[in-house]
Amino acid sequence: MSIRGPYEVIHYYTGLSTDTKPTINVVLGDRYFETDTGLWYLYDSSSWSLLGSKFDFSLYGKCSSSMTASKTTLVVPNLVGYGDDFFNNKFYIQVLKNANSVGNAPELQVRKITDYVSETGTFTTDAFGVNVEASDEVVIVHESIVLLGRDDNNNVFSSSNVVSNADGSVLERLEWIQTAIGSGATQLRTQQSASGAVEETDLMRFQVALMDIDSGAIASANINITSITQTMEQSRNGSAYSAISDPVVAFSKSDGIVYMDYEFKAAQWQVGDMYRMTLSGITCTVAGVTAYVPVMIWNNIVVEAEDLTNNTQYLYAVADSGTTSPTKVLDNSILSIIMTKDSGGDTSDFDNSTDSLEAQSDKLGGFSGDGGAAQDDSVKASLDLAHTDLDAIISKLVTGVGVVQIATTTEDLNQAASTYDLLTGTTQPVILESLSLKMPAADISGGALTYITIQTDDVTAQTIFNSTDG
Repeated sequence: MSIRGPYEVIHYYTGLSTDTKPTINVVLGDRYFETDTGLWYLYDSSSWSLLGSKFDFSLYGKCSSSMTASKTTLVVPNLVGYGDDFFNNKFYIQVLKNANSVGNAPELQVRKITDYVSETGTFTTDAFGVNVEASDEVVIVHESIVLLGRDDNNNVFSSSNVVSNADGSVLERLEWIQTAIGSGATQLRTQQSASGAVEETDLMRFQVALMDIDSGAIASANINITSITQTMEQSRNGSAYSAISDPVVAFSKSDGIVYMDYEFKAAQWQVGDMYRMTLSGITCTVAGVTAYVPVMIWNNIVVEAEDLTNNTQYLYAVADSGTTSPTKVLDNSILSIIMTKDSGGDTSDFDNSTDSLEAQSDKLGGFSGDGGAAQDDSVKASLDLAHTDLDAIISKLVTGVGVVQIATTTEDLNQAASTYDLLTGTTQPVILESLSLKMPAADISGGALTYITIQTDDVTAQTIFNSTDG
């Protein structure tokens, strides 16, 4: 490295940027000032070089006094020498002053620089709203400065490639906030069906309702179930849940709803098992944005409806001298209950196989002592009458009156629309506590079936299963 100087005399020259700089009688350190560009040059003993050409993130410039007015081409003589294409697509240019109409457009408008010619200081930009003219003053700014842009529709900055990140840069955090609270996905509302108890062999339908708070039910075409997944799990005797092998679940959709149909096959389930269905993977398009449906979970127990009948018979049997045999209830329970009333609650007061007829009459009618043959005849007649009445009561119990029953029927669905009798109750009122439907494992899509409606044939018909559900 060599250091030269000091010099007693340094020459200063002035001229236009278009003038030829002197090469005779110049010494190292001489300066040249371009009056039209405002740039200084230094002579290094062999050539002139730009003095102090350090880069700033903002550079002031003034359009050439001879520049042709244009929306896309600006000639700025004092911004020469940075190298061709140096400013391309990384810098923006803003008009600071409209020289012949101060305060009017294109003042304050910002445009991206798309091309730069170093020798002439010529900038090509995206189109301004009106022409930039001779002597207009401008500033060149790096994209990191113009990043947030102006509050108008002329800022061409785009953040389309910025990703959402709650812990990232300011822009990434803004993208995250926009996604969280400003997109159409926030309009999605969901509701799942209730988790009901089921019976072995039941076909259970799980449902998820999907609504747009602005327009109502989301159209089926905007519901995507191609990536839907489900897990059916079982807990037996209080054990931890474990997945059921090969659960056959059918998925379908319609406007505003997604269906999952699953059959609780007896080979996989038993009474008392707990089931848990977990569903995920449904997406919707809401206001042009993809919305993700949250995970849905259904959880309940497997029961047997016939247990209700058995439990009722067991309660009757308790009154029959403590026996738990349902078959004995129909023979003895009514008489035992009658005797309980007369004896104050002790069913042992009555035994229809050991006491004499007179002893039985004492307990039934309050007789005492020995009334002889006449009393025996009277008691016998009373018991015969009571027996006749009890026969009638027992007959009704045998037929199931007042006892929960399960009645089954089969109806061919592959036939013309009409009214068909399913079950008939003719001798007493009927209370329907539950209704279970089981579809055949067969394709009936080729028939005329459109929907099913079930109702009574009373004078005022009562709808049990309507056409919307059907």
